[in-house]
Amino acid sequence: PAVKNAFAGIRVCVCVLIFNAITKLWKSAIADIKCLLLFLAVLTASLLLDVTPILFVVVSALLGIAITMLSARKTSGAHGRGCIEMIQLRLFYEFLKIGLFAVGGGMAALPFIQDMAERTGWCTSAQIADMLAVSESTPGPIGINMATYVGFEVGGITGALAATLGVVIPGVILVILVMAIIGKFRGNKLVEGAFYGLRPASTALIAAAGVLVCEITFLNLDLYAETENIANLLNFKAFVLAAVLLLLTRAVKPTKNLHPVIFIAFSAVVGIAFSFAGV
Repeated sequence: PAVKNAFAGIRVCVCVLIFNAITKLWKSAIADIKCLLLFLAVLTASLLLDVTPILFVVVSALLGIAITMLSARKTSGAHGRGCIEMIQLRLFYEFLKIGLFAVGGGMAALPFIQDMAERTGWCTSAQIADMLAVSESTPGPIGINMATYVGFEVGGITGALAATLGVVIPGVILVILVMAIIGKFRGNKLVEGAFYGLRPASTALIAAAGVLVCEITFLNLDLYAETENIANLLNFKAFVLAAVLLLLTRAVKPTKNLHPVIFIAFSAVVGIAFSFAGV
């Protein structure tokens, strides 16, 4: 019971951390009204459609290039062993795709992991929220930590190694390639256009994943389905803790710059003390 209550409290903290991450990304990602419209389109589509996030990343990059080129023209104009091995290969392949397309930092991997979980059945939304909580509270990048966590849950130590290698390799290769050719593509309109579309899309995908985590955290859907009592729908304790955490992380000067692990530990203690999981 103590562990369940701790994770229930930590999920609230995860929701607040995701919200804070989105607000930080917002300033650089939403540069104008076109970026805002792209953000809203990707957010809405990712919540309503059962489509892989890779599609949103590719389409957004292409749209960004198209918008930038059109703007440039306007400006210019004006101006078993076998089974086990298959699991390891599948883990490597799935996280290779995540490492390749999750643009925007560790949190950007969250919607891709959510999509992978729905396709493979390896974990539930609640387990993903717990994974995110553990990844936030351990050293290292969130995306890599989550890959290791999922890999270990699905395939043990070898699964953890396969998933971790899969998510790391694309970044290493891309950084080496970028460093080798960065001089040639510095200021390239196509590259700038791609990132113009990717920034709001990545922010929207993180927001969509955050909505799913918030749904698990703040709504008691199962309890409401059983009792049909509207009073049981909302998790009021979670809302109170979220409000306190928002104040501590955004408004109170002595605490706003503290490491996230402190807020995670605080949330775990509150979750245990006030039985956030109801056990």
